[in-house]
Amino acid sequence: MIRDFYQELLDKIAEYFGCDPKVSDDARGAMIRDFYQELLDKIAEYFGCDPKVSDDAKRQYLADKKSGQFLLHEYNEWENDRGKPAYVLGLWARLHPHGSHPGLSDEEDCAFRFQIILITARIFLRRFDKRVKGQ
Repeated sequence: MIRDFYQELLDKIAEYFGCDPKVSDDARGAMIRDFYQELLDKIAEYFGCDPKVSDDAKRQYLADKKSGQFLLHEYNEWENDRGKPAYVLGLWARLHPHGSHPGLSDEEDCAFRFQIILITARIFLRRFDKRVKGQ
């Protein structure tokens, strides 16, 4: 199961990098937000979250201590009792305020969003890997 999970995510990254040269940067940029959402969904589902619940419920599941608290409150990754902004939600909003639609950002903004998602995905995948190996 873990191999399938990793393969799915690798396929998504390869899809982004390996896009047909005829595919516009705008179209590739539209994939960034979808990738981030799917990454968090797949991690939540792997750790036992019902795949049928909403995306928000999956994020909440990842932050819940009962599920092992994948999203860390002390790093302000999810809602917290200190009134600090939450990274996961803030990044979600920053990826594009109008949703995952091509043509709504310039090349520089698209490059920024892609790079921040790669860094975030790396952090979450390394944390995921440590958790799985520790099970």
